[in-house]
Amino acid sequence: MLILQSWLFVLFYHGIRAEGFNLLLDYALARSYIIILSLFYLFSYLCLLMQSYAMAVQGTRIPQVEPTDPLFIHPSDNPAQPLVSNPFNGENYDGWKRSVTIALSARHKIAFIDGSCECPAATTPQYSLWQRNNAMVLSWLLNSLNDNVRNSVLYFDTAKALWDDLEGRFGQSNKARLFQVQKDIVCLSQGDLDIVSYYTKAKQLWDEAGAVSNIPRCTCAKCECGVNGKLCNYTEEQRLI
Repeated sequence: MLILQSWLFVLFYHGIRAEGFNLLLDYALARSYIIILSLFYLFSYLCLLMQSYAMAVQGTRIPQVEPTDPLFIHPSDNPAQPLVSNPFNGENYDGWKRSVTIALSARHKIAFIDGSCECPAATTPQYSLWQRNNAMVLSWLLNSLNDNVRNSVLYFDTAKALWDDLEGRFGQSNKARLFQVQKDIVCLSQGDLDIVSYYTKAKQLWDEAGAVSNIPRCTCAKCECGVNGKLCNYTEEQRLI
């Protein structure tokens, strides 16, 4: 397009210089120059229109996202899917929370409940993608609640707001939950349980206690004293006691 514009301009310019102003007296030749000049401006105007249209289309096109991006929606994702098999009924919130976070992490959607994937500006192409993903996660969370709990959080607009409300109402502090779990461990007895059922119940309490106790771990990858192994041995000894 630019080459054709330049050629028309050079043709018109050099034509006038070669022939001189006397050629303008010739009506037929002057009319030809006027037609060429009109076509030149018309062509330039059409080029500007095409560039403007291309920029507008590019600005409204939904950007491509990687499968690991929180904004990516897999073809198998369905808003009617629940995240867990047993809907939350107000009891055992910590276990339900654990299952939900694992399911969301597997779908790369954990960022919609921890606040790390914030809503972009409404003028950006990512806004519609964020809205779709937020609605998807919101639907998954609602499908993972029983009717009583679901009705109390039905009108939240974002998945994070719903999650924060459940956390505020049903979440317990680590110290309070740790006290309750340790109490259950102390009071646990085999009774009529077989050895497999008894061990399974004990291991569930041990794992839950380890999850809420916040035992410090060395994560520097340079430790030479073996503190992590010592802590693990100490935990196993406490389980035997």
